[in-house]
Amino acid sequence: MGTVMAMLSFGVFLFFSLAAIYFKPTEYRDFVLGRIHEAAARNPDPQTQQTLQWLATPDGLIVSTVIAMGMILMVFLVVGLASGALAVALGKGRKRP
Repeated sequence: MGTVMAMLSFGVFLFFSLAAIYFKPTEYRDFVLGRIHEAAARNPDPQTQQTLQWLATPDGLIVSTVIAMGMILMVFLVVGLASGALAVALGKGRKRP
C-alpha cells in the first residue's frame, strides 16, 4: 500500500515538475546553471570543473534532471515503504470482524 501511494505521489510530483520545466524552460535552465556555476566556483579540482562544465551542456542538464528525479523517486519509495510498514505494524493489534 505504501509503495502504491509513493508511486502515485511521485507521478503527481513528476507531472507538475515536468509541466513547470516545459512552460518555463529558460527559468529552469538559468536556475540549474546558476547552481552549477556556484558549485564550480567553490571547488578548485580540475576534474570536478570538467564534470561541472559537462553538466552545463544541454545533455548534461537532461542527465542531471533524470538523476535528480530518480533520487526523488527513491525518497518517495522509502517514505512510502516506511509508512506502509508502520501502518501494518500499528494495525496488527486491532481485531477485525
